[in-house]
Amino acid sequence: MTLAAGHFFAGLGVIGAFLPIIPTVPFLIVAAYFYNKGHPDFHHKLMTLPKIGPLLADWEQHKIIRKEAKWGAVGMVVMLFAWPIYFQHHNLGMMIALILIELALIIFIITRKSK
Repeated sequence: MTLAAGHFFAGLGVIGAFLPIIPTVPFLIVAAYFYNKGHPDFHHKLMTLPKIGPLLADWEQHKIIRKEAKWGAVGMVVMLFAWPIYFQHHNLGMMIALILIELALIIFIITRKSK
């Protein structure tokens, strides 16, 4: 079960590397979690990826998000939510819900420790 879940989230992370609307690192963090539960070889491969591995290790070991990654993540959240919020201008309830979710994500990201 953990292997299937790890593969699923790693797959979503890979897709996210090519599609700007899907985040990469959060899915790889979840994949690393599942791989760490019982598949050390896959976990090691994920953690030793040249560009992503250090970000995953920072989160896994210290719950740290690097400043550059924080600002990139906040920028992506703002860009991704701007489009649906714009098109929900006729639906006030949906617009408020989207804004609250966006704010919660931004607050979560910026309140994490930085390296």
